[in-house]
Amino acid sequence: MIVLSPVDPPAGGGPDPNLLVRAVGGDFSISFVPNVVHPGMNQGARRTRGIGFVIRLSFEARAKGSIVRGQDVGTPYHQVTVLVPIAIHFEDDGTGQLQVTIDPFDLTGQIGPEMPSHIAVEVRNPLGTPLDNSVGQVIAASALGSMRTSLLAAGGGIASGFLAAFFNSLRPTRRLPANFDVVLVDCCGTEGVPAPVRLSPAPGASGPRLFFLE
Repeated sequence: MIVLSPVDPPAGGGPDPNLLVRAVGGDFSISFVPNVVHPGMNQGARRTRGIGFVIRLSFEARAKGSIVRGQDVGTPYHQVTVLVPIAIHFEDDGTGQLQVTIDPFDLTGQIGPEMPSHIAVEVRNPLGTPLDNSVGQVIAASALGSMRTSLLAAGGGIASGFLAAFFNSLRPTRRLPANFDVVLVDCCGTEGVPAPVRLSPAPGASGPRLFFLE
């Protein structure tokens, strides 16, 4: 079950932040973008190159109605799809090792994150009536606001530090050339089917592989 905070009450109990919307069920998958460049980071002598992931969340949501004979008589469930992008950027830290920045978790201030503005929400309204469409708009706005708030509130540092340490353990300490690049290639999965992403240096590991072009 996916809890669409701040739409549903907390799993452990507590006040309901939004009495209008209920979300149930759900599944998710992850796709990837082979190469990403953040224009705010990649300026002047600073060269950054990155990769992107798009998390696809799918669940059902509806408007809560009044209780009649113990039953909630709200609107029919709407199918909701949310696409949440995250980018991982690499650059030289000045000592010959990789520095990792995750958008949006590590970006604040003048160089702000780009990914929250690319969050997309699609709601399928089962009835197509004016009321049904209005409910769909409320659900879409709630989902979009929830995801943006969650991404911007999430703290960075730990994940990016872990990734930097992992990749630095796999490559020798040397300065990145001025024209370095990175690309994430699905060399082992089936075309059109998201493959599992595993952080493993093992030659036989399945899923997308990250290549540093130095």
